[in-house]
Amino acid sequence: MVTTKMAKQTGEVLIK
Repeated sequence: MVTTKMAKQTGEVLIK
């Protein structure tokens, strides 16, 4: 799902 990919990317940015 695209949503999962976007959520994962957002999570990485938030962690950084």
